[in-house]
Formats: sequence, C-alpha cells, structure tokens
Amino acid sequence: MLNYKFRDKKPSFWVIVIALIVCVSLAFSMMTDPKIAQNPSQNLSQNPSNDTDEIQYSDTLEDAVSSAILGQNGLGYSDFATESHVILGTEVGESDEGNIIVTVFAMAMNMEFDYSGGWLLETGGSHMPVAISFNVNEKEEYSLKEYWMPIDGSGYGPSIKEKFPSGLYKNAIDTQKYVYGQIMDCYDDAIGHGKLSDANVGNRIEELLEIIMSSPIESSSSQAYIDEHYIEYREIVFIGRHALDYCFSEFDNGTGTGL
Repeated sequence: MLNYKFRDKKPSFWVIVIALIVCVSLAFSMMTDPKIAQNPSQNLSQNPSNDTDEIQYSDTLEDAVSSAILGQNGLGYSDFATESHVILGTEVGESDEGNIIVTVFAMAMNMEFDYSGGWLLETGGSHMPVAISFNVNEKEEYSLKEYWMPIDGSGYGPSIKEKFPSGLYKNAIDTQKYVYGQIMDCYDDAIGHGKLSDANVGNRIEELLEIIMSSPIESSSSQAYIDEHYIEYREIVFIGRHALDYCFSEFDNGTGTGL
C-alpha cells in the first residue's frame, strides 16, 4: 500500500482520499437507481440478435431493456460490452390490429472495454435518451418493435421533445443527471466480468493517486492537484463502490500517511 511523505506544501494523502470519498458518495446519492422501472410488473422482450431474424422473448423488464440496448449497439471489436439504463416512464398502447404495444422511455448507456495488464480500458460507448417499443403476444411475451434514438446535431432536442411525453422531457434532455451513476454501473459490471480482484483495483487506484499527487508541487491545495489530473481523479470516481472499499481499507490499515 501507499505511504506518502511529501514536502510541506503538498496536501496530505488523506485529504485527497477524503475528497474522493465525498465525490463518490455524492455520485451514488445523485443516482436514479439504474435498471429499476417505474412499473416493474410489466414484462418486456429481449432484442433480437443482429445476425438472426428469429424473434426472441424475455420474461423480465430488465432483461428486455438490457438486451435491446446491447443488441442495438453491438460488441464491436472489444472484449466486453455492458449497459446501464434508467427507465423514465412507460406507455401502453394498441396497434391497428389490436395488439398491445408497450413503449419504454429510458436513459440508455452502453460502454465497451478491453482488458490488459490486470485492468480495463474504455474503448467506446454512447449515452442518450431512447424510446423502445415492444409487441405483446397472447402469452404476455414481448418482442422488440422499434428502437428509437434522437436525431444528431440541431435536431437532437426537438426530436426528443416530439417523441417523449411532456412530463418526461425535462429528465430526458438532462443526460448529466444520470451519467456518473450509469458509468459507475458499467464499470462495476466490467470489473465483475473481468474477475478483477481487490488487488487489481487497489493497484490501479494507487497508480492514479501517484499521478494525482505528483503535481503541482508548489501548491498545498488538494483541489489544485485534482484539477491538474482530473481525468485520473474521475476514473477513481467511476470505479465507484470499489474505490470506496479501497479508501476505507486504507483508513482501517492506517496506511497512506501524510502531513
């Protein structure tokens, strides 16, 4: 573990760690619980895979929405793809043929990762409001009907306003409200999928802290160190609960001494 002893102007290791705890905790508190629907009694469908015309079904809302998002974005050339979604609302309608149609309005994120040297690397992803419609059959099974995404460029906001119910528009347009929590959710999935150990997580956090604590050497302000190395600081925040576990472990072990 780390043992920091710096010249007088450097902030304490614990000041940086406490700032991390506060930031990660705030990110958790601001999260709308990903993958939890407003109406969990509804069952939605899996997205058909990109390489087959066979309709696939799901008995749960979470599997349906997850599969639709992952099916839409695909894996590409990365080692692992995952998703996080926040369901903002649902609508139930009927087709001209009398079939039930369920539309889910959600904030959807997908992220892709590669694994190397005991850690993970982001390789791609997207984050946007989506509207996913499902057909319901007589067995109350659901199949994907439409996956709607907003128009790029100047049509982005107007297309969301036209597609989403008026009561959901404000949340749909505010992607920043959800982004930290959803990235943390994806990192958690990627860490689990890669079977990265506490040691792997700890080693990566220590690497990032070494960089953060390296400069600016003339400043005693912890915020100055964070500002200069914001990308590294942000990655620790994205590690989420695993970062909190590391910080609390450092407290318990009494390591990481500073001024």
